[in-house]
This record gives sequence, structure tokens and C-alpha cells, in this order.
Amino acid sequence: MQPKVLLMDEPFAALDALTRRKMQEELLILWEEVRFTLLFVTHCIEEALIVGSRMLLLSPHPGRVRAEINCHQFAMTDQGSEAFQATAQRIHHLLFPTEGMTPSPATSHQGKYYEHPAPRPEYQRELTPLKNLTLALPLPLTTRLWNQAWLRKITILLGLIILWELAARWQNNALMFPGFLQTFDALHEDVANGSLPGKVLVSLSTLLKGYAVGSLLALGLSALAVSSRIGRDLLATLTSMFNPLPAIALLPLALLWFGLGEKSLVFVLIHSVMWPMALNTYSGFLSVSETLRMTGRNYGLNGRRYVAYILIPAALPSILSGLKIGWAFAWRTLIAAELVFGASSGNGGLGWYIFQNRNELYTDRVFAGLASVIIIGLLVEGLIFSSIEKITVKRWGMQR
Repeated sequence: MQPKVLLMDEPFAALDALTRRKMQEELLILWEEVRFTLLFVTHCIEEALIVGSRMLLLSPHPGRVRAEINCHQFAMTDQGSEAFQATAQRIHHLLFPTEGMTPSPATSHQGKYYEHPAPRPEYQRELTPLKNLTLALPLPLTTRLWNQAWLRKITILLGLIILWELAARWQNNALMFPGFLQTFDALHEDVANGSLPGKVLVSLSTLLKGYAVGSLLALGLSALAVSSRIGRDLLATLTSMFNPLPAIALLPLALLWFGLGEKSLVFVLIHSVMWPMALNTYSGFLSVSETLRMTGRNYGLNGRRYVAYILIPAALPSILSGLKIGWAFAWRTLIAAELVFGASSGNGGLGWYIFQNRNELYTDRVFAGLASVIIIGLLVEGLIFSSIEKITVKRWGMQR
């Protein structure tokens, strides 16, 4: 949208001085690029001289124009010049021709002027300091600890571990259902001899490749869908076709096309990540408010800049949800593929580790492999996704 006439009613009044100056500079740059008519309402004489080249001075009575001034448009650096000060003083005299209208010290730097109010001694009193007043009651230690999210999560995990161990002892069959202590011993042993970390690295390497490519394709497809009608139709058609299709069902075709190796797994991982993330991202783009969209258009943003500066920040909660869903789908697909079709690229991953130990009836090691998947998921959620949310959507006030 490129408006021919733009009305702005005190848009920078609530900003601090530095931000106001920056926004004035951006507005002038935008005006130089587009050359539209700008009706700018302000109570600040200095701002009017910087932004405007023609001024209408309104009287305190509604609907009356006191004066019309065609003046030179001053630059930001001219505020201290004699010409600038003389023009500002002349406008001030036109606005307040009578005596008794003097600048208020608190607001004279903004160009606002008010009458001095009449003194009212009956309403004036001296404030006395408050003594022996407790400003805040200290919270009990238990309340302060319970307010920590990490402690609540650890408590939940400990509760689940206790229930797991009690259920295993009650069943008393380690071959069918090993307890937490047996699983921990198997996990510690395989971590110490290096067999489990090697499997984890193989799986993570394959997973990250498919996850990264799928995420980028989903973001590009969503950006195309929000930018054009053909892109929207393309996204709707492809997601209707391929999103219901299980990724594991494509693995036989992938093995036929790419052979028994890492490329086959990357192919099905891209399929499992791409469609749910594309739908989430596109849904987030559609939920962006019309006010933000118009703001971006008014600043001349379009194409990639419009998507990068307006749509992606505003839709970031939905994009992060799509990333989480894609991460979970990728893990499920990878483990299932390795369980069914075995090793990838000559080296087994976590799924192959679980499959081998299941065949050899090492149930405690099967549980250790499953626990490794859970631990990696908790670390990614707690360290990566939570950190991104903390510095973006929570910091911006978009999530609690």
C-alpha cells in the first residue's frame, strides 16, 4: 500500500526524546522515497518545524485556523541555529499573543505551553516521610522454592521415577519391565564404554540435517503462500496431499531411490517436518493483526523485508510451536525408520541400538535407549526452545 495522503495524529507524543528523533528521521526518509502528502498533527513547535514545510496554526477554539505559514523545512541539525529559534519564537507569538501565556518548565523542551495555575494553599501540604513501615512481607522459603519452574519440573520427574521403580518392583520381572535403577546402570555402562554416545551422535547428525532442510522449506513455502494467491493454493494443495501421508510409508520408496543410507532417512525426515511446520507457520502469518500489516505497508515494506520485519516476529509463537512439533515428528520418524529398516549409512543410530538390544533380550538397554531419547528431548526443550522463547516472545510480552 502506497497512500497518496497520510494522516498522523501525534504519533510520537508518547515516545522518549531519542526514540522520537529516530522516528522523525525514519518518517522523513520514507517521505523522500515515496513523496506522499503528510498531514501531521502535533503540539510540539520544534517537531512541526522539522517535519513540515507548511503549517496551519489552530486556535484553542475548535475549527479555527489562526495562521498559515509556508516555511523552510529545517533539518535535524538546525535545531540550535538562530533561524530555527527565531521561527519557533515567531510561531509561539502567533499562538500566544497575550501576556500571561508562558512556557511551562516541565514541557518547554517539547514545545508545549500552558498558563500558570492559580495557587491553592488550602490544597497544599508537605509530605512527611513514613517511618517503621514494612514495604514487603518476606515470602516463606517453601513458597520461594515452589515459584521456581525448574524445581517444579524436577519434582515431577522424581515422582515419575519413583512410580516407575515401584511398578517394576511390584511386577518383579526385569526381563519384561526393568526398574529405574537397572536402566540407570545399563545407561551408565554404555555411556562409559562409548557405545551409546556414538549411536546418539549418528542419530543427531541425521536428524539435524533433515530437520534444518525441512524447516527452511516450510518457512519458504509459508512465505510464498502469504505473499501470493498461487502460493496459497500451492500450500493448501500440497499439505492436503502429503500431510496425512505417514513418513515411514515413504521409506521403501526412499530406499529404492537413494539406497540404504543416510539420504533415505533425511528424505523421510524432511517430509515429516515440512508439512506440520508449514501449516503452523502459515496459520501464524494469517493471525498477524491488520494494524501490524498496515504499519509495515506504510513504511514501504514489501516482499522479503515485509516477511522478515513484520510477519515472522508477529507470528513467532506459532513458528516456535511448529518447530517443536517438527522436532517431535522428526524423532519419531527417525527411531521408527531405524527400528524397521536397521542401520543408516553403515552405522546404527539410537533406533538401531534399541532394535539390537531387543533382539538380544537386553530390556534394560532398550529402556536406556528410550531414556536417551527422552533426555535429549528435555534438553532441547529446556535449553534451546525455552531460551528462544525467553529472549523473544516472552520478552516482547506475546506469551506469559
